[in-house]
Amino acid sequence: LVAGNLWAVHSVIPTVATRLAMTGRGSAEVRFSGTPLHPRVSASLDADDLTVMGSPVPRLNGEITIADGVLRVGRLQMLTRTGALSMEGQVALTEATTNDFTASWNRVDGGAFLPLAGALAGVAIPLNGGVVDGSLAAQGRWSEVVADLRLRGERMRLVREPLSGVDLN
Repeated sequence: LVAGNLWAVHSVIPTVATRLAMTGRGSAEVRFSGTPLHPRVSASLDADDLTVMGSPVPRLNGEITIADGVLRVGRLQMLTRTGALSMEGQVALTEATTNDFTASWNRVDGGAFLPLAGALAGVAIPLNGGVVDGSLAAQGRWSEVVADLRLRGERMRLVREPLSGVDLN
C-alpha cells in the first residue's frame, strides 16, 4: 500500500489515528496472516514530511503488528523539528490483554508532542510550545496499569503564561 496522501486511507486505520489528523507522504508494506478467528496484521511504515495535528514531523518509521488483542511495536521512531520520539513494546487493545511498552522522547517540539499526547490519552493538555524530554514505561492491564512517567519541559506556556520549566515524575 502506497498512499500519496495518508488522509486517503483514513477509513482503514484505527479511530485514534484519525484524531491525529496526519497528512503527508508515506508507504506501508502490510502483511495479513492468521485465521479468521485469530487474524494478524503486520506493517512496516516509512513516511517523510508529515504533519500530525498541524505540526511538522519530518520522519516516521517503524514496524507494528496487531494480533491477539495487542499492538506490538518494534521500534517506532518519529522525528520532529527539534528532536525524536521512540516507542517499542506491547500496547493492550482490550481489557483482557496486558501492556508492556516503553516510550522516550528527547528535545521533541512541544507543538507536536503535547497535542499528540493529549489525543492519545484522551485529555486536554493546557501546555503548549517549547521542547519536551522524558520517558514512559507501562506494564499490566489498563485497569491496573503500573506506569512510570518522567517529563521535563522547557520554554513552554500554560495557556498564554510563559513557564521556564515543567517537571513531572
